Order: sequence, then C-alpha cells, then structure tokens
Amino acid sequence: MGRICRMACALIASCALCSDVEAISREQPQTPQADSHAAAADSASAPWEFTPGPTPVRCDSWQVRSPFRAAFLSTLSLSAWPLHFGACTPVSSIAEDGWTPATLRLVFPHAKNAFIRLRIIIYLMEILLLWRIIKPLRAIRHLRRSRS
Repeated sequence: MGRICRMACALIASCALCSDVEAISREQPQTPQADSHAAAADSASAPWEFTPGPTPVRCDSWQVRSPFRAAFLSTLSLSAWPLHFGACTPVSSIAEDGWTPATLRLVFPHAKNAFIRLRIIIYLMEILLLWRIIKPLRAIRHLRRSRS
C-alpha cells in the first residue's frame, strides 16, 4: 500500500513540476479568421458606395474568462486537458459576450499567468491532501505491525 501511495505522490509531483509551462507561455490567443467571402463582397462593391470597414470578429473563451475552472480541470486530468489554453470560439452576434482581437491580446497574458499559478497551487494542494490521507494509513499499518 505504501509503495502505491508513494508512486501516486511521485506521479502528481512530477506532473506538477514538469508540466510544460514553456509551451503554455509561448501560446498566443487563437482568434478565428475573418469571413473571406464577406471581405470579397466588400471589395467588389461599387467605388462610390460607402462601405464601412469589416466588423471585428469577436470570439469568446471559457478558459480566458475563468482561469480557475480551467486550472482545476487541467490538474484533475493531470495536464492532459485542455491541451491549448485560451482557444477562442467565434461569437455569432456582436451583442453577445466576447472580445475583439485587440481586447483579447490585452486580456490573454493575465489569464494565462493566473492559469499557470493556479495550476501550481492546486497541484500542491492535491499533494498535501494525498499526504494527509496517506499519513494516518501508514500510522495504522505501523501500529498493526508493532502489535504482532
């Protein structure tokens, strides 16, 4: 029992300490591409018609909006999911929540830093919780050996 618990602690600690923080820090926010058909239609209109510039594509990301939830789910899956932090999905209308690419570039670094720090804290909390479970079990096992 002790060997299995030590291996579980080692697995959690190795995932926490060896997680690929550099890969996350190199990631950039993934904004969806603008509709090429709409851009082609804007450029094909008559030159005397006033056509405003293309509306900025808005996107939304639950990971950027809630880095704690993303960090918690990442630690529960041992950093297997979500694979990419901050993946954005396009928003259908401008009235919905979402960010323009410029706003996303402002928000993304802060959310990414919070995600990384929260993930480290949650890993450490999991290790401490596992230790609190293992310590009494080891004491009971030791007590049984001393009685025999």
